[in-house]
Amino acid sequence: MDEKVFTNQQLQVLSAIVGRAALAARMGTQFNGERDLYEVLGYEREIHAEQYFEKYHRQDIAGKIVDLPAQDTWRRPPIIEDGEEDTSMADVKSPFLQGIKFLVEKRRLWHFLQRADRLAGISRYGVLLIGTSGTDSLSKPLEGGLSDAADVIYLSPFTESSAAVQSLVTDPGNPRYRLPEMYSIRMGEGFPTETVHWSRVIHIAEDLEEDEIYGRPRLERVYNRLDDLMKIVGGGSEANWLNVNRGLHADVRDDFDLDPSQEAALSDEIAEYVHGLRRVIRTRGVDIEPLGTDVVDPSGIFGSVISLISAASDIPQRILLGSERGELASSQDMATWAGAIASRQTQHAEPAILRPFIDRLIQAGALPAPSAGKYEVEWPSLFEMSDMDRATLADKVASAVAKIAPAGAADLVITPDEFRERVMKWPARDKSEAALLDDEDATTEDDLSDEPSV
Repeated sequence: MDEKVFTNQQLQVLSAIVGRAALAARMGTQFNGERDLYEVLGYEREIHAEQYFEKYHRQDIAGKIVDLPAQDTWRRPPIIEDGEEDTSMADVKSPFLQGIKFLVEKRRLWHFLQRADRLAGISRYGVLLIGTSGTDSLSKPLEGGLSDAADVIYLSPFTESSAAVQSLVTDPGNPRYRLPEMYSIRMGEGFPTETVHWSRVIHIAEDLEEDEIYGRPRLERVYNRLDDLMKIVGGGSEANWLNVNRGLHADVRDDFDLDPSQEAALSDEIAEYVHGLRRVIRTRGVDIEPLGTDVVDPSGIFGSVISLISAASDIPQRILLGSERGELASSQDMATWAGAIASRQTQHAEPAILRPFIDRLIQAGALPAPSAGKYEVEWPSLFEMSDMDRATLADKVASAVAKIAPAGAADLVITPDEFRERVMKWPARDKSEAALLDDEDATTEDDLSDEPSV
């Protein structure tokens, strides 16, 4: 009998699988394995990519936990700068920025980066496939040969379920050691599964641990709580339905006998009552009582589980639910969430998604190198104060200035234009408008000086 010989790469994969299985087997056990909380509470020990995908699609809160970080990260797209020019300008001269603007306008760059980011959070990773003109095989490396951004003809995001890692780089002297070399990507219904070289995809994984391939799914830490939530909401709904649609108990009195015809007639009347065909039951010698008990209010347990989900997912509760008790998310919640997203933009979206994508296209020739030698990425602020909050801030700033400025000389601390732009966040006055107002002020002062004294 021939013995199967495993390669080093296969042994690494098997070791990882065995390690995960051993960890899963220990989860939820107490008292040397005599008590198994996972089995008692009905929790899954091992969660596969397909289960995350199903939870994402079918459970409301699960979908928001996955979607919100990606949607808000790319809600206000970044501004890319090449020297003194940036992509917010209507007319840019930098060939590098012209290529970026082409990808944004013609290839919907921000749309696909957001989708890839969102899909990557469902399971352990996702990929963004870069389709280029003149490609006869996706298994070949994406090397030089592209001439401009128009050579990027499509972008396609895939989840882990559709883009499996087929092989890894096993050479310890290779900069890509332990990273994917080839992917096996299911292109969709009606299309074959393609073997794709790593240079044609952007690998996106968040919350990495011991390797650079498999991140932590956004639903992993809250998976048990999501099951609890289904029990509370689903069980509470079913209990309320059964309570509203109570059964009936027909109690025949001891001193009364029903003959078969009366018993059949009573049974028919009760059936018609249950099915809404009649609203009155004629009884003689029979007491009719509803079955069931009052349902316990689940709102307290629901609130506790939602609080745990909010804490584990780092999403403020009011942001996660959209509103609470009819109130909009507070400024504190919005500021906290905006800070978390700003950190995610600079720590994940930019270095792990945007820059690898741009750098890959520069290496392939689809984008020219920045004329300044490097490019910068600036993320617009997500937190916007309401008009009421802005007015309150302006009032406090004005009071503080009045306390420290000499009498009648507040503009020594802050000028009206500075107050307008930095505190009120209003656009700067047009130069011609400012000059006109200054002329009017000067004219008014001259007129007052010409008035005869009394």
